[in-house]
Amino acid sequence: MVTPEIQEVITGMILSDGTIVFSKGYGKGNAQLKVEQKDRDFVYHLFEKLKDSGIAAGEPKARSRFDKGTGKTDVMW
Repeated sequence: MVTPEIQEVITGMILSDGTIVFSKGYGKGNAQLKVEQKDRDFVYHLFEKLKDSGIAAGEPKARSRFDKGTGKTDVMW
């Protein structure tokens, strides 16, 4: 069961840095919340909240992303 607090967290992430991804690999009716955020501590805070509710699938992973506008490579979580 998803509590109102977790619903608020998910809604907030979708309105900011999150995306819902539907994939064949997750089966019918299942989705994945994808978050891209530079703040590692914030991502792990979200992960702990979702993990405690039983809906987090796996630990956050770092990815490098090249920004053509700035010419810099950022690490995203």
